[in-house]
Amino acid sequence: MNIFLILIIALLLIIFLLRFKVQIGLAMLISGIFIWLMRSAEISNLVRAFFETFSLPRTYDIVFALYLIMCLEIELRRSGAFDWKMSLNICCILYFIRILEVTNILQDLGFRAKDLGKVS
Repeated sequence: MNIFLILIIALLLIIFLLRFKVQIGLAMLISGIFIWLMRSAEISNLVRAFFETFSLPRTYDIVFALYLIMCLEIELRRSGAFDWKMSLNICCILYFIRILEVTNILQDLGFRAKDLGKVS
């Protein structure tokens, strides 16, 4: 199946789930699993993506950046502290990104592995 069609369906799946009040992290995780099923459906890719999510240094850079963004949002809204639902969403989003990398979707879209870690 064409990669762009898969991504459009995955995006529509995320929008559909969000309309039914599913948390964004879980919605992205479900669409990531959909992409995995449509592209490779090999358990080894799924397991590798899971372990790479927590072992690559870039993951912690993204977590730190997202944390700072959330702190800014909290300050702007004056709504309270960081809760477990937000951290679960971050983990699901990071896992979704890793699934895109492991299934080579990012490379199909023109991202090269060396560019993903480079700051311009």
